[in-house]
Amino acid sequence: MRYKSDFRKSFSTTISATKANNNQIDNNLNNSVFSFSNTLDLTHRINDYHALTFNITAIQDDNSQSYMMRQNQPRLTPSVFEPFDALSQRIEKPLQYYAANAQWLYARNTLKLSHYLGVVIRNEDLHTALISSFLNNATTFPDSFQNNLNLNQKNYYVGFNAKEEWLDFQFFSDISGGFHRNDISNRACQSSFYALPTIGFKRSVKEKHNFLGTYAYNYALPQSVDLSNGFILTDYRSMNRGSPFFIPQYSHTAIFNYKYGNFADEFLWHFNILHTANSKGYRSNFNINADFNISDKVENSFINKNTLISGSIEKYMPQLYMRLKMRPSLILGNYPNTLNGSAIRNTNSVNTQLDISLRSAYLKWFNYHIGSTFNQSDITTQSGDTKSEVKNQSIGSFVDFYLKFNNKINAKIENETFYFKQQNTNAQKYYFLNANVSYDIIQTKLSANLTVKNILNTNEFINSYVSDFSTQINRIQLLPRYVLLELNYRF
Repeated sequence: MRYKSDFRKSFSTTISATKANNNQIDNNLNNSVFSFSNTLDLTHRINDYHALTFNITAIQDDNSQSYMMRQNQPRLTPSVFEPFDALSQRIEKPLQYYAANAQWLYARNTLKLSHYLGVVIRNEDLHTALISSFLNNATTFPDSFQNNLNLNQKNYYVGFNAKEEWLDFQFFSDISGGFHRNDISNRACQSSFYALPTIGFKRSVKEKHNFLGTYAYNYALPQSVDLSNGFILTDYRSMNRGSPFFIPQYSHTAIFNYKYGNFADEFLWHFNILHTANSKGYRSNFNINADFNISDKVENSFINKNTLISGSIEKYMPQLYMRLKMRPSLILGNYPNTLNGSAIRNTNSVNTQLDISLRSAYLKWFNYHIGSTFNQSDITTQSGDTKSEVKNQSIGSFVDFYLKFNNKINAKIENETFYFKQQNTNAQKYYFLNANVSYDIIQTKLSANLTVKNILNTNEFINSYVSDFSTQINRIQLLPRYVLLELNYRF
């Protein structure tokens, strides 16, 4: 038997500024979290082949958020006679979560079976107050901006799991399903049966060749579009408008993986492909405004597809005492959305990445780690006869050196460089250099450390993200260049 209890209390404040269409907005965000959880596990072994397990979990989570945004220089335009001066929001999201599960286990020779059943009860409230103030000192509390909703979910489920080895293959399956009920403030309700079958196989040939394949299907698992009726301010320039409706989603997921070699071998590689296709569910309907972006979640009659192809090659070269790693990946995505009431926009994304690194093999006095990451993304959007394309590029490289002069003196030098290029914007380049030297004056008792940070004195780090309809630029103030000398004494 095992009992575990977790308690968390935290408070954080974030202060930042946003520039939207040459209009500066000051943001102040406060988050408060209070949570308490209890878990009880019990295992009863009947004999050498049978066992019973029980689990009970209870979670109480009280989260609140207050957010204030104020325009530094409110913009006057012919279309906006009274621009808002400030916008504030208060959100409270208390959550109660209860779960109970029982499982019967059977294992003998190569056969493993399990039956399980359980129930999950989740109750979540959403209370929001969105208030806007104008230059004429008027304050509004529009009903469409307020929420006072309760989401109650109950999930009763059963399942069967089986594993068996046959002709060097290990076959496994998991067939689960149940009854799911969702209620939102007695205004929207959906109850349905669902099924989540999964099948797969594994095979190892002479401990060098390892195969894995799985297929999973999600049948009619209901999901809520959003737990809101009015608007929710989600971040510095985005507002979401939800709907108290439930939409069933169907999905297919297939995975194939091949691996050659083991961790200690001089040469090993692997290949992985993952494909998912989702039907129904919901899609986003974006509305881009002067000061805020609004996102509606509407029912989706199209299919979203994503394919991930990745791999790795590792080669240990004993003559040079180093290991070479190469990890390429390709992600293909296809999804629909709507922008400013336009026709359906069919978006295709292609993301490629290549990681290359060299690491020394734990030499006595000198070691190094060198690597680079190359990223390229292309997003193509087709809406009627209009076609647009966005390209992003980034390169990150590092060169780290580790030196051990003797048992008392150690040194470390870290070098990093970053390159970002988005479409027709100017490329951004950054260089960082840190160093550290440690000296054990009296072993295990007295030591000294000399640390030098940001030697090249890069004051600001800018990272941009370009999607098919927006550009986001993050500016981060870095620590200034400094030199720190430490003396540490252990009693």
